[in-house]
Amino acid sequence: MIGKKEILRCSVESFTKYGSKHFTMDEIAQTLGISKKTIYKYFKGKEDLVMASVKVLTDEFAFEVEQIIKENQDPITSIVLIYENGFERLKKFRPSFIFGIKKYYPSAYEVFQGFRSHIIKTVIYDLLEKAKKNGFILHEVKLDLFCDLYFNKFEEILFKDNYFIERYLDTDVFKHLIIYNLRGITVSGYDNKLLG
Repeated sequence: MIGKKEILRCSVESFTKYGSKHFTMDEIAQTLGISKKTIYKYFKGKEDLVMASVKVLTDEFAFEVEQIIKENQDPITSIVLIYENGFERLKKFRPSFIFGIKKYYPSAYEVFQGFRSHIIKTVIYDLLEKAKKNGFILHEVKLDLFCDLYFNKFEEILFKDNYFIERYLDTDVFKHLIIYNLRGITVSGYDNKLLG
């Protein structure tokens, strides 16, 4: 029997692949072989379903971030692995997913933005601060400015248009956005294989 979990999984996959605005409740019902009434048994409407889908995505990523930090002593390694994981996830999203929730589902976008802000301003910032205290990052680097310049616009750069990722090799985009910027703020002699 199809329940809430299956509806949510189908919605997450469909919304990220086709965009939240363009994939309808009827299409979700048809994909799962259920009536729309079954969806309404668990969700008030499409906005509620989009919100729940965004929450699933952010919860999954938050869990993975937690695991990465637990498994790595070096905070810069954690940052690289967090963004590598995030980059892999974002490559599966159509740009219309992010822009769609921003335009049509402001409550869901607020949840997404709140999560992004937490990751950058708390998790990544704290890791950078730890790296700086450990002597891995140049003393004069202003961490809040660094986060704003290089990490705050991550999705907007990747989703500039539908073909941005296709135009450049995935590894080139990741290196330019993450690796080279982190390498630029580390002290001479800091050795981390992930930074090349």
